[in-house]
This record gives sequence, structure tokens and C-alpha cells, in this order.
Amino acid sequence: MNNSQNPYGQQPPMGGQPPMGGQPPMPPMNQPPMPPMGQPPMGQPPMAPMGPMGPMGPEPGKQFNIAGMVLSIISIVLSIVAPCVAAIPILSIILVVLALACGIAGLVLAVKGGNMNNAAGVPKGGLSTAGLVCGIIGIIFAGISVICTTICVCSVCMVMNAYNGAVSDLYNSYSYYY
Repeated sequence: MNNSQNPYGQQPPMGGQPPMGGQPPMPPMNQPPMPPMGQPPMGQPPMAPMGPMGPMGPEPGKQFNIAGMVLSIISIVLSIVAPCVAAIPILSIILVVLALACGIAGLVLAVKGGNMNNAAGVPKGGLSTAGLVCGIIGIIFAGISVICTTICVCSVCMVMNAYNGAVSDLYNSYSYYY
């Protein structure tokens, strides 16, 4: 190893002594000194202050995209749950109507958020696309759920009607003999 180099491959500063403590090394003699921290180099205009979101700024439609995605996911969940509670017809019908409303509202909000982003020049992000896709899936699931719930509720009503008819017939035949 050469005596003029330290183990890191750098030349020691003038005088052969490494800088003290955490002090930066002195600039070479032919360059101007560095400006203090936070100030631009000489001859350059100062930088514009950056906002809290960085130089691009926030997405204007982000809130709409998030709300659209959340409502769309709620629509999908309600569409799956609605036929499962068909034993309680009124609850099943309410869940189907809520699923359809949430799906439509989620789709509208996702489209509005995407349009706001496009108008501001911000490229469409994942939230907008996710809200749009989940909204479409939620509406499709809600439509399928309407059909399934209608079949389930009609089946429950038919079974209940048949049961009531059988009980009524049994009662009538029993009262005939007594």
C-alpha cells in the first residue's frame, strides 16, 4: 500500500492530516467555498418552496377515488351476504338494494375522481382503476344477488305457505273426528 493513500483510496488533505471530527474537508484552492446549508450555490436563483405533498402536489380526485373504492367493496360484500339471509326476506331485500346503491355510487365516484385527475394533468392511478373495476364487479354481483335473493325469498315463501297449508289441513282433519 502506498504511504500517500489512506485505506479508503482517498488522498489526505493538505498537510497530510485527516480532517478533525466530523468536519468536511476543505475545498481545493481553485474552487469557491461551498455556501451554507439550505442556500443555493452562487449565481443560481433560490428554489421555490415545496408544499407538503412534494413538487407535484396532491391528486385532486384522491378522496373521490378512495370513497368510490370503499363503496364498491361494500357493494360486493353486501351482494354476497344478501342471498345468505334469505330466511329473513325483508333483510335480504334491504341488503340487495343497499348493494346496488353502493355499487352505483362507487362507480360514479371513481369516474368523477378519475376525471378530476385527468383535468389536473395527473395520470390515472391505481385507486381510480380499482374503484372503477370494483364498482363494475359490485353492480354485476348485485344484479346476480337480486336474482338469487328473489329465488330464495320465493322458495322460503312457498315452503312457508305449504307448511301453513299442511298444518291447516291437519287441524281440519283432526277437528272433523272430534
